[in-house]
Amino acid sequence: MQRARSGAVWVSAGGLSGRGVVYQDTGDGLVILTAGHVMADGAEGITVRFGDGREAVCGDYRIHWEADCAFLTLEREALGEDYGERYAAAARDGEALDGPEPGDGIFVADPENENGFGYRFAVLLESWIFVEDFGQYMMILSGEADPGMSGSGVYDEFGHFMGILCGVGEDGELAVLPSSVAEAMYGLSG
Repeated sequence: MQRARSGAVWVSAGGLSGRGVVYQDTGDGLVILTAGHVMADGAEGITVRFGDGREAVCGDYRIHWEADCAFLTLEREALGEDYGERYAAAARDGEALDGPEPGDGIFVADPENENGFGYRFAVLLESWIFVEDFGQYMMILSGEADPGMSGSGVYDEFGHFMGILCGVGEDGELAVLPSSVAEAMYGLSG
């Protein structure tokens, strides 16, 4: 889970803010994944803050409204030469996605959580169900989230990246964009 904590970020876009996850190290910088609705006000001045307090201004971004996700590009110059030693990309293991079953424990990155662990515990209810409010298939968790946690990384018990938090339903269930959908959207961003 240490890798998941070091990849958790805060995203500020105009008047909105949320969370994100270091999605990929390109060798020339980082790609950050966040919820698309966090970017609604962010045409300019998008800032990413890391757990060590370092901030970087986003150079380019792509929003996929149909999946409620966005990919932000941070160039090496904005991060510093040592960025690869400081920030870990999410462990994206496609085979691990077949493992979690309803009832399994899931972790939602939350570096500001009072428990001091850097995450919140949740339980997987559904791994692939159509959610009308989002118009797509998502994972559903039983757990808690606070306003501003949209875009937080979601991980299995082994620290494998499973997706990002996109919303909380009226019944308190957490809607998570699965990593497979994010991966498909990332392929379209290229």
